[in-house]
Order: sequence, then structure tokens, then C-alpha cells
Amino acid sequence: MWDLLNNPLMKKIASSFVRKLLTGLSAWMVAQGYLEQGDAAAFIAALAPVAISAVWSILEQRKNEREIKTALALPPDTPRKTVSALAKS
Repeated sequence: MWDLLNNPLMKKIASSFVRKLLTGLSAWMVAQGYLEQGDAAAFIAALAPVAISAVWSILEQRKNEREIKTALALPPDTPRKTVSALAKS
């Protein structure tokens, strides 16, 4: 899965998906009266990078945890490339 997320096309697709979700959320917030219509674009622009970086951080942390668990199960002199390859499988 991690290789898939490092693909530039998948990053663009994920970014677009997050922006669409935020657009839907902002439309709902305008309909409910929580936001003015003019503020919706600013809301999307402000939250999109935050949402993307939060999701990316969570995925990076999960990847690191898998590598640590794999490394702990292997002998101490195992190369990092080997640990990373085993953690992906």
C-alpha cells in the first residue's frame, strides 16, 4: 500500500478526493448557517493542507511502527533495506 501512496498520480487523486470532501462539508455548513457562502472557499483552502498532512502523518507513523516491529523480530545486524522490504510484505 505504501508504494501506491508514493505514486504521484495517487497523491493527486487523494488530494482531489480530500478537496471534494471539504467542498461537501463546506456546502453543508453553508446550508446549516455555520458559514457564509463567501467564506466557504477560504474554509476549503485553509483545511485542505491540514487534512492532507494529518492523514499523511498517520500513514507515515503506521509505516514506521511496522518497520520497528519487524526490526525487533530480526537479528540486530539486519540491514535497514531488508527490514523495510520485510515490513512492506
